[in-house]
Amino acid sequence: MVYIPQRRKIRADVHFRVAYSGPSFEGEGTVLNISKSGALIEDADRLLMTGIEIKLRFSFFEDSVPIEIPAQVVRETEQGFGVQFTKLSPRTRSVLGMAIAKLRQTEEGRARVGDDEDITLMKI
Repeated sequence: MVYIPQRRKIRADVHFRVAYSGPSFEGEGTVLNISKSGALIEDADRLLMTGIEIKLRFSFFEDSVPIEIPAQVVRETEQGFGVQFTKLSPRTRSVLGMAIAKLRQTEEGRARVGDDEDITLMKI
């Protein structure tokens, strides 16, 4: 039997563009899910290895100001990578929590009416 640990943070399934950068590179990808502690980025135009520290820049909603979040790559995938957020300020942590709660409410409402479209968020 293989033990698969449960994630502790509630994730929201999303589909929005993100810009990311490191000391000597920049790239873009698509966030597929997000929690208060991390995110999964796919369709990345630059694949990153585990351990690399980056900054993410994105907006949750069309009318919201972009936020910048420091993160570390903790998992590599075939078309992207998973990140864990690092050094979050209390304000950024609060913004993340509120946005994720709002996204999850939207997800639940969509599931009740049977709409399969992605949540439309601001593109950078």
